[in-house]
Amino acid sequence: MNIISFLIFGFIAYWFYWSIKHEGFYWLSKIFLLAGSFFLLFISLVSYQLELNRLLNLFLGDTNHLVRAIFFICYLILTYFIQKHILSPIIFAIDKKIEKRVGKFPSRYN
Repeated sequence: MNIISFLIFGFIAYWFYWSIKHEGFYWLSKIFLLAGSFFLLFISLVSYQLELNRLLNLFLGDTNHLVRAIFFICYLILTYFIQKHILSPIIFAIDKKIEKRVGKFPSRYN
């Protein structure tokens, strides 16, 4: 198991090294933004579901399922707008800078 883990993490580390060497620092910031947008939507919904329900109970007392569903939908809409109007333009700008540095169709053998 240790050899398999070493090989998997070794390939991931080499992929990081090669991508940063080839595309520059912009690649790393793009990966962090993409991972951040994933964590914003999915991980926060899973980890903070109990806290969101407690917040609803604090402000609205004993809430019914309709209010929770409306709050959940509003939360999804808010995260969608954050991803679409804040994170996506930043990621597209980084892609343009990477394309300017590397070219439209970069050769993997450079």
